[in-house]
Amino acid sequence: KKAVLNRPPTPMPMSATHRTQLRGWQAVLTLGRHADRATAAELLPELFYHLRTPHVPDVRDCQELLGCAVCSAYEDLAVEPFLIPALRNFDVGAQVSASLLVISIYLMKRWAASPGICDIKRANTLVTIVAPYLGHNSAYVRGTAAWGFFELFQGIGPDRLAGDDRLLKDLYGFIASSKECVKMRGRLRPVFEGFDPDCRGTLPSLIDYSTVLPPSLGAEEPAAAAAEGGSGACAGGDVAFVFSDGELQPTSIFLNSLKDEVALEMETIHDRNDLTQYPSLSDSWQAVVAEALAGASKAAAPPPPRAG
Repeated sequence: KKAVLNRPPTPMPMSATHRTQLRGWQAVLTLGRHADRATAAELLPELFYHLRTPHVPDVRDCQELLGCAVCSAYEDLAVEPFLIPALRNFDVGAQVSASLLVISIYLMKRWAASPGICDIKRANTLVTIVAPYLGHNSAYVRGTAAWGFFELFQGIGPDRLAGDDRLLKDLYGFIASSKECVKMRGRLRPVFEGFDPDCRGTLPSLIDYSTVLPPSLGAEEPAAAAAEGGSGACAGGDVAFVFSDGELQPTSIFLNSLKDEVALEMETIHDRNDLTQYPSLSDSWQAVVAEALAGASKAAAPPPPRAG
């Protein structure tokens, strides 16, 4: 795989490099949630540097959770100096845009829940820069932006948030009233409402949300250990937990769950049996095409040989 200039290559999943990155970011996430203001000021530039570069999804998950925690704790250090400039760079991969929007929608969700203490100028700046992502080519990036955009307008109110900005108000009106937008929001609601970085950033939670890799042994040895009543054995002789490897892999990555739900909803939006959307699938269209092809074949056939 050819490396892109100025961009470190993404390691192979579960390679030595990936495993080292995963352990490191799990540790940074667990400790970084307790960063004081001075530590956060040193941590944020490094965090946003890594958010701009490709990483394996489980590593990015830790980075996004850390971003949500630190940016919400020190908004003045994070939003204007780092988050807004990063969002203004539109020439990045969908993965990068999605990660930045995860942090953005988490802030929007907090502000919508407490509109009385929200900095309206900061909220207006963020919602304005998120608006272009409503037209992103990637469906799950669009879905993430639309969710945060709608939540913030709902919580704060269009007049207070957008002021005299007619475009922002009309965008909100479209997202709030469009039938397909309402359906997509309903589909994604459980994913977004179950996203709580405050709970996911602790060591017990990392274990709860993770699976531990099975050992590189045959199936007989764990079963034998369970039969002996060792740690991790449960009724019936099954092994409930195996800790011989020590690698914690997330079983639930937020963006993966979001991407899956958006893909399923897009399948229902595009009804292939709806002939008003896909007239080329109708019987009459197929008959016309068949007739045209038959005529073309007849015209292209060589003339019969002359007698004599």
